[in-house]
Amino acid sequence: MQESIMAVMKSEWEVGAVVISMRGLITFFVVLLASYLLSRLLRLILAEEIFPRISFPRGVPDALVLLARYGVLLFGFLLALSSAGVDLSQVTIALSALGVGIGFGLQGVVNNFVCGLILVFEHPIQVGDYIEVGPHYGQVTRIGFRASIVTTRDGSEVVIPNSELIGNKVVNWSLSDSIRRLSIPVALSYGTDTARAMEILQTVARNCPQVCANPPPSVVLDQFGESNRKFLMHCWVRTEQMKSVQNELTLAVDKAFREAGIEMPNPQADVHLHFPEQPQIRVVAPETTK
Repeated sequence: MQESIMAVMKSEWEVGAVVISMRGLITFFVVLLASYLLSRLLRLILAEEIFPRISFPRGVPDALVLLARYGVLLFGFLLALSSAGVDLSQVTIALSALGVGIGFGLQGVVNNFVCGLILVFEHPIQVGDYIEVGPHYGQVTRIGFRASIVTTRDGSEVVIPNSELIGNKVVNWSLSDSIRRLSIPVALSYGTDTARAMEILQTVARNCPQVCANPPPSVVLDQFGESNRKFLMHCWVRTEQMKSVQNELTLAVDKAFREAGIEMPNPQADVHLHFPEQPQIRVVAPETTK
């Protein structure tokens, strides 16, 4: 039994100029697996233990973690080839020959890979940012070399190729600042005291703890509608609190107006009937039968 195992371990195959043995093949996969586990461990140590204690510019820790992980994987792959007895110079020549064909066949993948490098080094979008790409709005939860993941408000995860993040228009709501202006429209009837209504709206916005004091909230008369006047209440809040603050302010405005006796207007229309001539009414007696 032992002799059979030794014979299998010593067996070799020739693939062109490369000689592959069973022992070298096992060594290759063992080293590759060890490199993968080491890259995950290194990523965990850097992201959770080391980088949080050091002050880095925005986006630098994520870029360093990504480069360290893929650097370990690349080094492990080359080490696995060398441990398996493969001449790296021959591998380099083979990869160079295949590079042209791979470039034509995988143009989209290569394009996304290059765009991923741009995202890592230029930092236009980072993990945790709230972005808007086409119809999708959400928080960036992962940036990879091929694609990035955006988690929307309803919890769905959208996988967006990196080429779309670089080549298309992207709105980053938290690129340089984490606060965003929230505008809540309020419609009031023409009989409402304008100054009093604006004061109530200002008070509601200032009393909300999630509203930033600087810049201060403001209320403006936006336009005159057909049956109401439309106000806009502007306030600055953190991007991740947009929906919750909007709901809280809307409920607070409704409560404040009810307590102040101010009613929200209902859509209405005035209908005027105009007759060019006064209608003439004639009374016709019914015919009698003899």
